Amino acid sequence: MVLELGIAAEVSHIVTFNRKDFRKATEFGITIASPSEFLTLIGSILPAAARLRRGRSMW
Repeated sequence: MVLELGIAAEVSHIVTFNRKDFRKATEFGITIASPSEFLTLIGSILPAAARLRRGRSMW
């Protein structure tokens, strides 16, 4: 059910400790990430997003 909802909502990631139940997610372009992996990902994205909001370049 979670995968079906993710597909319908066009999510890019599903965050879970239970990777084995989401093996087919990649067929739909969905990345499965552990909570720590996801926090690392958004931690690297957030500073760049904040710069964009202030009108600065990401790079």
